[in-house]
Amino acid sequence: MTAWLHATLACVWGMGAALVAWRHPRRVARALDGFTREVAAIRDLEATPRVAAANELLTDLEHDLVVLREIPPRAARIGVVGVAAWLVLGALTAPGWPLAVGALGLVLALGGALVAARRGEQLAAQARKEADRRLEVELGSAYDDEVAMPERRRLRFRRGPAGRAEQGFDPRR
Repeated sequence: MTAWLHATLACVWGMGAALVAWRHPRRVARALDGFTREVAAIRDLEATPRVAAANELLTDLEHDLVVLREIPPRAARIGVVGVAAWLVLGALTAPGWPLAVGALGLVLALGGALVAARRGEQLAAQARKEADRRLEVELGSAYDDEVAMPERRRLRFRRGPAGRAEQGFDPRR
């Protein structure tokens, strides 16, 4: 009876890890929705600030997608460690063949994480394409134009009245 309990808990732990791994595709979709709302918010800006804001949005989206990519491997690690712990505990308290059923928890944890990672990467690739398409529609020709950044005045060293080198602005600019 105790062996079946440990085997069942190992399977439940594996399913829980698989469910945690499936947060990746859901959160990728949520990141794209947030990106869409923020793109709509920059419509009223002028061209140069709009392009700068769009670049910031793209950077934020890419950061979110890279960070979210870590969810399935971490869920798989948690699943494997948890299932192994339940199986070892079961083997120590009541060894028997029902613990072999607990190995199904490993299959659930690893399989769920693998499928979730693949689906999340597919959604992330689609999200990148969709983000580019939306920005191209929103910004039009400004999306491809180079943004001219104002030049800073160059600092140079010159001899001051005391004959020492002093730092100052170039008087020719």
